[in-house]
Amino acid sequence: MTFYMKGTAYKYTNTINSSEERVLIISATISLQRLRLISRIWAKVVPYFLFDVVRLQTPGMARRLLEDWQGSILSSADSPLRVLSMEHLVCHKPADSEVFVPESVRAFVSMPIDTGAKVINTFGINITSLSLIFGNCMMVSTDMIDAVKNIHCLTKLTLIRRYDWPRKLNSDSASIGDLLTVTPALESLSLSLPYLESHFLLPGSLPCLKHLWFKYHTSSREAITQISHTTKRTLRTIEYNSADPVEDAPSGILREARNSLECLCIDAIAINLPPSTWCFQTLRTIVTKYSTGHDYWMDVLRLIPDGHFPRPNNFKHIVFTSCRGRNLLNDEMVCAFDKYDIQCHFMAELEYDEILQLNSELNGPMQAVPEDGLMT
Repeated sequence: MTFYMKGTAYKYTNTINSSEERVLIISATISLQRLRLISRIWAKVVPYFLFDVVRLQTPGMARRLLEDWQGSILSSADSPLRVLSMEHLVCHKPADSEVFVPESVRAFVSMPIDTGAKVINTFGINITSLSLIFGNCMMVSTDMIDAVKNIHCLTKLTLIRRYDWPRKLNSDSASIGDLLTVTPALESLSLSLPYLESHFLLPGSLPCLKHLWFKYHTSSREAITQISHTTKRTLRTIEYNSADPVEDAPSGILREARNSLECLCIDAIAINLPPSTWCFQTLRTIVTKYSTGHDYWMDVLRLIPDGHFPRPNNFKHIVFTSCRGRNLLNDEMVCAFDKYDIQCHFMAELEYDEILQLNSELNGPMQAVPEDGLMT
């Protein structure tokens, strides 16, 4: 089975986020299901490979999982389910009286949030990574909060609102804040939530957070800034994805982590980073895409006078990622960075765990941050 899985087709649900897990394509899951018919031994072995990662894209998929696998190994204490992604989730509250939403829009491939909660309660005892992808809403029910609370090994959480219409309809920032209070062991949080209200995060939330990925939304800037401020003692890696580097203004979010941030992953260096781009005195590694970062960095290195690159003392490595990986080695860039004692690396696209491991291998173990949040 291990040999068979090496040749099986996978895909990522969100390629711009390094913490997202890859999932089997649908045709591959059908093929695996058929392998169960070979013998009793195969029937016992296949679920461990088939259900390591589960992506539920429709309410029908969730219903069939509950109907066909409840009472099996999947719902036992030895459940192989490690990664769960549920999409088109919907949770209703009384609609804004000024906004009319046709029932056909509400019902379109929508998965009730409480169905998702039932899936977690039934199969999710060993989940380490959970993705909740909302449709035309941004809220969770008390059943979902209780279900997530019972996952004791959850370390990664992704919350995304896929559709931005109708605006603010069925949005409840307080429920998102309540959800984050029941995930104390969370190490990685990914957010793409417009209209997330400021001060939604409750005191004591996210005490172990090390990695934050966010897609910039002006309407959620203050809320993401609050997360960055609250977690500044533990936060080490930020991944920032900007749809418009010229208009977006993430400087306040990034500035909150300036005394603890060790690794910054960014598609393109935005022109409106904090006034002093190098205020990150603990920054050790930058990871950026070669396609968007090559021209920027070459221009920077050509324009500054020799020996006057205002970089943090700890900044020693820059990693350019691309599908070509190490085959994209650019000697000109290597020499340009070497003048400032910065090592230039070329690698394939990295996953979250690989980024943390790479930062540790290049620089040594991550440093602890004192209570005052300042490094010495």
